Amino acid sequence: MRGPFFKQLFRRMFTFNSIMLTSIWIMLAVLLMLRIEQDERTTASVPENKTAYSQAGTAVDDRIANGIRRAMPGTKIDGIFYTPVRGLYQISLGKNVLYTDHSGNYLLIGHLYDMKRRLDLTQQVKRRLSASAPPVGVRKIPWSSLPLQAAVRYGNPDGKKIAIFHDPDCTYCTRLKKELAGTTEFDVYQIMYPIVSLHPGAYRKSKKILCAYKSRERQNNASAKHSTCDAEKLLEQVSTFARKHRIAGTPVIVAENGNVVLGYRPPAELAKLLWK
Repeated sequence: MRGPFFKQLFRRMFTFNSIMLTSIWIMLAVLLMLRIEQDERTTASVPENKTAYSQAGTAVDDRIANGIRRAMPGTKIDGIFYTPVRGLYQISLGKNVLYTDHSGNYLLIGHLYDMKRRLDLTQQVKRRLSASAPPVGVRKIPWSSLPLQAAVRYGNPDGKKIAIFHDPDCTYCTRLKKELAGTTEFDVYQIMYPIVSLHPGAYRKSKKILCAYKSRERQNNASAKHSTCDAEKLLEQVSTFARKHRIAGTPVIVAENGNVVLGYRPPAELAKLLWK
């Protein structure tokens, strides 16, 4: 009797387990479908960017633009444009370029690269902005008016004099400084100009750089031994000067003759541009 009984019991248990497993698989499949449907609804709620590389740079529609502007009250935005990346939008502020999502709640500061074509897309945009819409007033700046007290000097003292408005957290400022340090053509006055709205830590770094330079000056110059480093006052002078001359970005390069170049240029081009 036991044999048939246990066979029947095992058969029923196997059938029960099969039904349970089947039910679990069905439940998992239903949950997965619901999740996919939810993800599709979420994705659909995000404004879609279907632009190809050839179309990137066109202005976004009013719905997206208004949402971003509402999230950034008080910020003077010149334009909002599509990028090649879905859901990422370019914001133009003078010669500066930032990136955000459709809500405007997230901000990305940096450069967007096309790895396939090996292009710095952000730098391309900045060059177009500099070429097409240079800030009013930044054309000719008298050398004698520059706030050189807030400058760090390096290079060849017998070279061509240039002043560079420099933010220590600006990628192209750092690149330009490194390249200029490798030449003997220029006598460089690096005017510290931290743009705190873009680089919150740049102000502290600028103070540190200025005071370290002033300290070296005191050690090497007997007449400056009793001078102090009032970095905050010096940086305020630079900020006032920049506002007066509509200098909103870095680097900005001024030659001794007063000519101005906006944005990064290789050292090999600077002499041609500034003394043309």
